[in-house]
Amino acid sequence: MNEDRSDILQAAAAAHPAFAGTAQATPRDLLALAAWVGEGLTEVDLPLLQRQIGFLAYLVERAAEGSQDPRRRLAALRQVLAEEEGLSGAGDPSDEPANSFLNRVLEQRQGLPIALAVIYLAVAERLHWPLAGVDYPAHFLLRYRESSELLVIDPLQGGELIPYERCVELAAPLFKDLPTRELSLYLRIRLEDIVTPERLVTRMLRNLEGSFAARRDLAALRNVVQKLLLVDPTADRELCTLAQVHHLLGDHRQAVACLRGYLERQPEGPDRRRAEQMVHRWSELLDEE
Repeated sequence: MNEDRSDILQAAAAAHPAFAGTAQATPRDLLALAAWVGEGLTEVDLPLLQRQIGFLAYLVERAAEGSQDPRRRLAALRQVLAEEEGLSGAGDPSDEPANSFLNRVLEQRQGLPIALAVIYLAVAERLHWPLAGVDYPAHFLLRYRESSELLVIDPLQGGELIPYERCVELAAPLFKDLPTRELSLYLRIRLEDIVTPERLVTRMLRNLEGSFAARRDLAALRNVVQKLLLVDPTADRELCTLAQVHHLLGDHRQAVACLRGYLERQPEGPDRRRAEQMVHRWSELLDEE
């Protein structure tokens, strides 16, 4: 790893120590990593969150009455989390950052599908139930893995069990030019694509990246992009984004370091010339300071 990139990652870890420590742990704790997404952006109370998940797991286990049947277990999740606790999809505006922060989601009883999914997954994990996240094109879904049939639930719709035909309907508007047979094959593959904690949290962070970019909240945007780099230190796109954010915040030294880190890994990348021009321009600004 080159020196510039190493310095950037050290700065990110120093700014977000709880998130960095969780991101570096093996194996990664999904609940903790998703909770610390809010570090520096909102109040994070991980012990409280863990106790809440433990209590929800107790209620779900009681509702399932010891059943080993996958459908009965999923029904118990829906009964407790959606019907009794009232967890539901966030209304407008859907890009409100609070809808991604787990402590706030449990407090408000609403959130983005992926934040709701983390809660479902954390409860299932406590019970040792094989529920997994599916990075689906329309929005995040959940799948019960150890079953002879395809069992998919939609956290946005109160944990409703949805048939394959409904899965296709959800994604079809995004693939209007794709023939029906090819679309069906592609979506089958996507439903088999079980996400890791890193990919799930990356998707959460990208939601926040878009939200803060739309609000032009540069400090929050820097926070999120730094965390994306902590999840995947090899990500080059994030270095370019972080460079722009540092520049807009007036930190030209860090902006130049980010672009140099990018150019070190992508000497022939599509943005090479533009990156070199910006390094030259921002270095001149440094000389003037």
